[in-house]
Amino acid sequence: MNIIINPGTETQTKHSEENAVEIAKTISKDLKLPTDSWKRTPEKDDSGRGWYSFTFKNKHNQTIEVDIPGIDHDTVVKGEPWVSPRLYVDGNSWLYGYALGFIERRESN
Repeated sequence: MNIIINPGTETQTKHSEENAVEIAKTISKDLKLPTDSWKRTPEKDDSGRGWYSFTFKNKHNQTIEVDIPGIDHDTVVKGEPWVSPRLYVDGNSWLYGYALGFIERRESN
């Protein structure tokens, strides 16, 4: 039997949409995107597990789906392995700093 461990993807027990929105604002600021570069897509939420769905438009005008954990802002953006939950960028899980890179550099589907 194989066991796969992907730390940071566990169900989050203490989460809120407000925390996820705060993190989305930080993503936009860190990538120097306009404030209207992202929007909530609640119909795609996995809020039962603690992730809230957003779409971002990067500088290449590409749409990227990002699921953001709705826990404490500082814990997420710290991007610390084994501590920080991951963001899902187009379905792939990444710590915060790596997620930023994938959002920024995405040029085509």
